[in-house]
Amino acid sequence: MRKFLFLIFFFLSLLFFFQTNASASYTIKAIPESPLQPSTKEADDYLYGDDIGQRIEVVTENTKTVQILFSNLQPSTDYSACLGAACLALIQGDQSFDSIEGDLFKDGVSIEETVGSTDSQGNMTVNVCADGKNKLKKISTNSDCSNEDYFWGMHAYALVIAKKGTKNPNDLIPAWFYVSRYYPQVIVAPVKPKPGEEITVTINGTRRPHDRKDRNRYLIGMMRFGSSKLGFLDGVDIVSGKTSISIPGKEEGDYIITVSDFDVFNGFELPDLLYYSIKIHVRKDLKKNNGIEIIADPSGIDVPGGRKDKPVPPPPCATNFRADLDDTCPKVKTAVGEIETKPANFVKSVFGVVLGLAGGLALLLIIYSGFQLIESRGNPEKLETAREQFISAIIGLLFIIFALVVIQIIGVDILNLPGFGR
Repeated sequence: MRKFLFLIFFFLSLLFFFQTNASASYTIKAIPESPLQPSTKEADDYLYGDDIGQRIEVVTENTKTVQILFSNLQPSTDYSACLGAACLALIQGDQSFDSIEGDLFKDGVSIEETVGSTDSQGNMTVNVCADGKNKLKKISTNSDCSNEDYFWGMHAYALVIAKKGTKNPNDLIPAWFYVSRYYPQVIVAPVKPKPGEEITVTINGTRRPHDRKDRNRYLIGMMRFGSSKLGFLDGVDIVSGKTSISIPGKEEGDYIITVSDFDVFNGFELPDLLYYSIKIHVRKDLKKNNGIEIIADPSGIDVPGGRKDKPVPPPPCATNFRADLDDTCPKVKTAVGEIETKPANFVKSVFGVVLGLAGGLALLLIIYSGFQLIESRGNPEKLETAREQFISAIIGLLFIIFALVVIQIIGVDILNLPGFGR
């Protein structure tokens, strides 16, 4: 009986332990600096919008302070914290808060004696700002973050809390958040340029710290729609306010303007993140000009972009210039050749590709059957199998040829279908 009661007490204790730790949770609130830096609607929708049109909490490079609200902790209890992404290693091993100061963390990860205390409901708020690329520092008020305490974009920050004085790694509770890049405001004028008309690209807004030129460097590029050659027009530095670059007038057609970030690597300035891809039309007739189309983070490397479906990229047109200029692509390049997009020509193109593949497959089967005939060396079974494959391949090839003839007779001579010809 005592053993039975002991087992019941043991399992109830385990259940209470797992429920206590599993129910602990946290939420993130990003407090931006004031005044807000401008951005584009496309970038805001990309970062803050979701599939049902709601706004979600996102930490960016221009977030000044992050509030982390822990819930369902033990009420009226003091908690310590390890501030830094490296602290997540504590969750995966038997490291304790006493050993974190050893050789594993020589990069200055700080350990707060007391990060805060929970209220009577088990809730606790921790205010933090950045302390370099990988560390956080606890603050009391929003004003405690200086201009140099800025979050690094495309980095993850984390802290691990536990009851003060704990020695059990299972009591550690991690919290982390990702920092997205700041997308500056980009203005293209005119939005409907005519051939030969100068195009101006203006970049407005900076990221923290705003007075450092190396943090606000942008590269403007341009390419013709359907071409693989990207020409870098110029690099611009923004210390405060905004700056503009003028693009000489272009001939009629479609173009892509790119806005990238500079990154210094071994003394060379190279494109880092592609902030925007802007499709712009140059038309004689403004009625055929639909204006510009802006896509934020077209490469999809900024993590929040994974939450939303990105716009479908335009098809790879076989020609750079379209005579009708009606924003359609009459012919696209594919791995099996060029395919027409107009309904009548599309059927003809697809049918030609299918026939070509089928004919090529039949030819390969004929060659393979001939090879098997040579390798049979008088073996009756192998000889019979190779002969059947050879005959089947010949019959299939004849069917393909006659199918093409029949379709031409029906489509051209009988039904007079548009797009079909001999």
